[in-house]
Amino acid sequence: MSESSVNIESCIVCGRSSNSKISTKIREKNHNVLKCDNCGFIFLSNYEDIDYTNNYKSLTYRDGMSPEEKVIERSETLKRFNKIVSDLCITENKDVRILEIGAGVGASIYGLRKISPNLNIDCVELNDHERQHINKTFGVHTYKSIDYVNKKYNIVFGHHVFEHFVDPVGMLKKMATISTSDSRIYFSFPNFNDYYLMTLNEKELKKYLEFNFHIAHPYYYTKETFSQLIKRTCWEIVSIDTIQNYSILNYFNWYINGERSMDDRAATTVNDNISILNENFINMVEKDGLGTTISVILKKKN
Repeated sequence: MSESSVNIESCIVCGRSSNSKISTKIREKNHNVLKCDNCGFIFLSNYEDIDYTNNYKSLTYRDGMSPEEKVIERSETLKRFNKIVSDLCITENKDVRILEIGAGVGASIYGLRKISPNLNIDCVELNDHERQHINKTFGVHTYKSIDYVNKKYNIVFGHHVFEHFVDPVGMLKKMATISTSDSRIYFSFPNFNDYYLMTLNEKELKKYLEFNFHIAHPYYYTKETFSQLIKRTCWEIVSIDTIQNYSILNYFNWYINGERSMDDRAATTVNDNISILNENFINMVEKDGLGTTISVILKKKN
């Protein structure tokens, strides 16, 4: 981690500087979390800049998995999100240029190519080791930063990357310069108005909040606060929904034990004998708009 920090004391959604402290602890350490008194937007105070180039994964996740193992596991958990990206590609009757922002080890590339082997995908990935892995494994063109992108793309997407942007409005402006007039942007990112937050008991809720407040996530969005933020950009919302990508067993782990399931696979899959119960749980949560992940498609304003 670098020693630089970004002083975030005012709300990027409404611009007000009046806020209340809602927590003094995040997943990794003691740190203030603030809530805007005007619009309810939640953010970290004095966000510390992350060194994504080299040691981000070792600082935050420490999962010990090889790149190959990560690709397989992540591609399974991203199935529903990749299907949305694939469906966006099908709407075009031409060669579609696709750019992924924050490709990680290439799980989305792997998953999308299983759906449509001939998709034309490039990606942006700040981490040097993961960018090298993508080049070697998938042979796609990778950029170290969006600032180096020199083409225009029909579809730009990122899974669980938007919450990492320190300047989301500025990043969306950059995306406008590398996209065509009819481009679509797709993002999935954590929903800070999910079923867990609405239903966990006080003790377990405190643990859930401290787990979700994350050193690498300066901002915490709901559908409402994200929609307000987008009004400050040249983009508009085509659709915005929530997706429940964690299983009923993961919910029970939080509800009973105050902790998540062991890993992504355990948190997202269930045995066949409770698959119908899990499906009903997911349908119920998504019907109420309380899924753990916001799923949004944007287009340029006319």
